Amino acid sequence: MNKLEFEGEPQLNDITVGEDGVVYVSGSGSQKIYAVKNGDVNVYLQGEEGERFNGLYWEKDRMLLCLEHEIIPAVDFIFGFPTETEEDQEKSLDLVRWISKKGGTVRAHYLTPLPGTPYASVTPTEISDKVRRELGKLALKGKLTGYWEKH
Repeated sequence: MNKLEFEGEPQLNDITVGEDGVVYVSGSGSQKIYAVKNGDVNVYLQGEEGERFNGLYWEKDRMLLCLEHEIIPAVDFIFGFPTETEEDQEKSLDLVRWISKKGGTVRAHYLTPLPGTPYASVTPTEISDKVRRELGKLALKGKLTGYWEKH
């Protein structure tokens, strides 16, 4: 197997496989999404200066692919990453709503810095009051489970 060359260091949790067999890879916080097929690596999507892809770009496609094949997606969301903005939280919330409307199972969590992980010594970002209230409403309707309050 040949080693594939990417700019930066994509992380394995940022991989999507399309129906056409193309593998899409992006690094956490990357400005690029790469398309990999038959050993060729090409830039599929280039963000604007300062724009970052956080995985949400692909999630709807992943969910639709599951639903098309009668697989009910079960998705975990972690809120409170150190660089997360209120806008990021609202985008995640929009996706939580969309997944639950489509019949998927959603669990929400607040980032817990665990020893031995890259986030062991970080201080999680607070979840905005608006997002916290909306998560609560979804939970009361049976659309969401989990624990997203600060520990």
